[in-house]
Amino acid sequence: MRREPEFPIRQRVILCLALFSLLWLVELLRVMTGADLHMWGILPRTQSGLKGILCAPFIHVSTKHLLLNSGPLLVLSWLALTHGPWTFLRVSLVIQVGGGMAVWALARGSYHVGASGLVMGYLGYLVTRALLHQSWVSFFVAALAVLTYGSLLTGVLPSNSHVSWEMHLAGLLAGALAAWGGPPPGAIRQGDTSARASSAD
Repeated sequence: MRREPEFPIRQRVILCLALFSLLWLVELLRVMTGADLHMWGILPRTQSGLKGILCAPFIHVSTKHLLLNSGPLLVLSWLALTHGPWTFLRVSLVIQVGGGMAVWALARGSYHVGASGLVMGYLGYLVTRALLHQSWVSFFVAALAVLTYGSLLTGVLPSNSHVSWEMHLAGLLAGALAAWGGPPPGAIRQGDTSARASSAD
């Protein structure tokens, strides 16, 4: 079984905290101004709703909504960063843009907001990567993700009209797709800070 280089812990901390801080900065702005930011979410099949493909993950309807997403997002993004910063960026873009476009095209006609699409996307990515590439790091990371947040998979079912199960499902599938399209462990990626003399993410 192949081994994968690890992304330095210090840099993972910085990137995770940057993402975490951005989400809470937007929430602080919403609370302090009383602004109704849901209009920056994804409104399916409308021109105005297209901006939500990029903005929706950073917008939450309440502080409780963000709190529910913060823990899983912090842990799963940390685990996804195990495979390097450029892989993490690529996977995040596939989840956000690919999953967002699917929600825009197919979901119910209401605003869809929140970071849960990213959460499900990272979970789908970690599990699919482990199945595809069969490295010790991938298996360990995927097992940790499933043991910790595997229960979130029930969120892809339409059980609550107030929950965007479409965003959950689209994120999960986009994350799995991102794992299919990525380079295998050991492929050399120029410029990746996790690269070593004979291998990279």
